[in-house]
Amino acid sequence: MAIQCNVPLLVTRRFRSSYVYAADDRVTLVRPQALREIHAIQILRAGTSLFPRSENDTSSPSKAKRQHDPSITVDELIRQYEPKMHGRARHEFQADVRQMLLKGWERSNEEFAAFKESMWNKNEQVGLRMLEDR
Repeated sequence: MAIQCNVPLLVTRRFRSSYVYAADDRVTLVRPQALREIHAIQILRAGTSLFPRSENDTSSPSKAKRQHDPSITVDELIRQYEPKMHGRARHEFQADVRQMLLKGWERSNEEFAAFKESMWNKNEQVGLRMLEDR
């Protein structure tokens, strides 16, 4: 239903591998398995304000907004999960959170339309094969 309403799916890699039809960056956003959905949404809603704040950071036009944003940083959020992670898992988690944030939540209507058209064509081909008993 989300895809039909042009809302991207917030999924894990396991979901993408299980539901191949939705394994498309145009309609999905992958969150790390260890990250709760509510925290993923928090990161996506806050955007770059979750990255560590720097007093010397004048390059970002949203610096003033970030200074008044009470949300936690990505690093603080990651530290909440770190006791459960070690070594490589911790680094992968950090990279996945940052990748999720870089891709962002927004998708264009054109991306959804192209995905839906492709999915409908594939469904039609399957239906024809079933009718032709191939």
